[in-house]
Amino acid sequence: MQVDQLYCSDNYEHKLDNVRSLLVKSTEEENLILVDAIQRLGMGRHYQEEIHTILTHYYAKKNGDSNTTYGRYSLHDVSLLFRLLRQQGYDVSSKVFNNFKGDDGKFRGELRQDVTVLLELYEAKQLSFEGEKILDEAEDFSRKLLYRYSADCKNSSFADRIITRLRHPYHKTITRLAEKNFLTDFGTANNGWEKPLKELAEVDFLVGKSVYQEELLEVSKWWDGLGLTRELKLARNQPLKWYTWSMAILINDISLSKQRIELT
Repeated sequence: MQVDQLYCSDNYEHKLDNVRSLLVKSTEEENLILVDAIQRLGMGRHYQEEIHTILTHYYAKKNGDSNTTYGRYSLHDVSLLFRLLRQQGYDVSSKVFNNFKGDDGKFRGELRQDVTVLLELYEAKQLSFEGEKILDEAEDFSRKLLYRYSADCKNSSFADRIITRLRHPYHKTITRLAEKNFLTDFGTANNGWEKPLKELAEVDFLVGKSVYQEELLEVSKWWDGLGLTRELKLARNQPLKWYTWSMAILINDISLSKQRIELT
C-alpha cells in the first residue's frame, strides 16, 4: 500500500483518534506511562499538544508545591516524570531524588528489589547535566544491580532486555530503530490501552517505512544518474549509508522528506 493510501485510510485515522482519546482521558496514575509509550513508539509527533498539556500540568504543580522532592510519589514515578520533563525542556532539579536516600546518604535498600524501578532510574540519569552528583550515584546504584540481575537470569529473554536497556537507553537511541524492542517489553503491560497503542504503532511503522523507501529510491536514482562511480574509481559508493545519517537526524518528523533527501 502506498504511503498516501496509508495516511488517508479511515482505519489509520480512527486508530489515531482512539489513542488521542485514551491520552486525554487517562488518569494521573497512567498518563505518564502512556506519554512515555507514545514517545518510545515514535508517535509523539501526532500528540504534541496533548503531551505538552499533560507535562505542563505536572511542571506547574511542581512549581506550586513546596515539597519539591515529590515525597508522595514512588521512585519509579519520580524518575519517569523527571525524564519526561527534561526531555520536554523543563528545568527540573535533580534534588527530587534526595527523598529516596537513607540516613547514610545512599539510596535505600528496599529500592534494590524492583527491576522496573532500577531501569527507570537508570534512564533518568541519561538526562543529567555535568556535576549532578546525585544522578551519577543513581546510575552507579542502578547499573550495578541491573547487571547483577541480568547475570542471575543468564540466557533468558529477561536478561537480554535488561542488557539492551543498559547499552541503549532511550535518550541515546534512535526511536524508530528501538521500536521493536519496546513493543516486546510493552507486550507484558496490562493497562487496557496497550492493544490500541500497539495496533496504531504497527500501522504508523508501515507509514514511516513506505516514506523512507521512497526517499531512498529517489536518492539512489540521483546517485546512479550522477555517474561519479564511473568517473571516480575511488569514490565511495554508499548512498544507503549517507541516507541513513540524514534519516536518523530527521526521523521524528515524517513530513521532512525533502530535507532528508537534500541533506543526503
